[in-house]
Order: sequence, then C-alpha cells, then structure tokens
Amino acid sequence: ERLTIVNHIAKTASAALNPDDLMETVYQEIVPTFQLDGFFIALYDQEANELEFRFHVDEGARIPPERRPLGGFSSLVVAQKKPLIIRDLEREPEYQPMVMSIGTGKHPASWLGAPLLVGEQVLGVINVQSYRPHVWDEEDELLLFTIVDQIAVALENVRLFEEARDRAERLAVVNRITNATSAVLDLDDLMETVYRELVPTFQPDAF
Repeated sequence: ERLTIVNHIAKTASAALNPDDLMETVYQEIVPTFQLDGFFIALYDQEANELEFRFHVDEGARIPPERRPLGGFSSLVVAQKKPLIIRDLEREPEYQPMVMSIGTGKHPASWLGAPLLVGEQVLGVINVQSYRPHVWDEEDELLLFTIVDQIAVALENVRLFEEARDRAERLAVVNRITNATSAVLDLDDLMETVYRELVPTFQPDAF
C-alpha cells in the first residue's frame, strides 16, 4: 500500500503543471495511511522570510491560503533543512514554547514535518499532525520523507515551466506590438492595440 502511494504520487508529480493540483493529489493519497488531523504544504519566501500556507486542512476543514512570518516548528525545519519529528509534545518540553496554532486552534500532540529541498534551497515545508500522541512509526516517517522528495522536484519543475511560459508570453506580446507598429496606419488604432496587449500582463488600474 505504501509503495502504491509512492508510485501514484510519483506519476502525478512527473506530469504536474499546476502546484495546487499536485498538493491536492498528495493530500488525498496520504490521508488513508496517516489518519491525520492536520496537514499543510507551505511555500517558503526567502526574501520576505515568510511561509505561504498554500494548502491547509485541519480536521477535514479547508483553511484559506495565508502568509505568515516564519515561526513555530516550521522555522526549525526551514533553518535546519531537515525533518522535525515530535511524537508526544507533552513529553518534549523543549518544543512547547514554539507551538503555533492555526485552523481549529488546537495544539498538536504529534507533529511530523519535512523541508521541500532542491539542492540546498528550501522551497517550503510539508506537515502532517495529529491531536493524539505516538500516531506514526518510523515507516510512516520514511514514507512521508520519500513523498517530500518527489514533491520538491515537481514543484521546482512547475516553477521553471511557469517561468518559461511567462517569458514566452511576454515575448509574444512584444512581437504582436512590433507587428502592429509596422502595419497600423491609424494612431488611435495603434494605441488601442497596445492597450489590449498590455492589460493581461500589467493588469493596470489606469493607462
């Protein structure tokens, strides 16, 4: 069953062009195995030192995406670039001051998080948590870490694809405007063409 999960996520990850679809697939695949109460995938913005909680579920309720300053257990995962395993928060007092509540506001008893790494770059954090202690064993932990490696590569590929697509779209805009300047003889028509071409990219309030 674990191998089936890994294979299915691997196939999805290799074909993913949309990060949100990929995150949804990962969540649906791991729920039956992990029996989790909470789950999130947060993307790390290094420049702002923030986490964008792009996909977040707490006790079955979908939490709208939000950005938060780096903090809590996730900050350790990002800073140390390695997984954090908390099996029973009550018995691990060194972590208790770092608890951050999101969603239902409850404090997790079990918390398992891992960095989404590409080389040395941290793309984000994936987390499963439960309000019961000692929910997962070492095989569960290994399964999550295997999944995380696949997601990280897939997210990086999506980012590169989106960058290439954006460059192509911008180049197409330049080419269309260049063609218009050489073919349109009416100044008002030219201005209208330029406006129509620039609006989708710039989304201006005024022009």
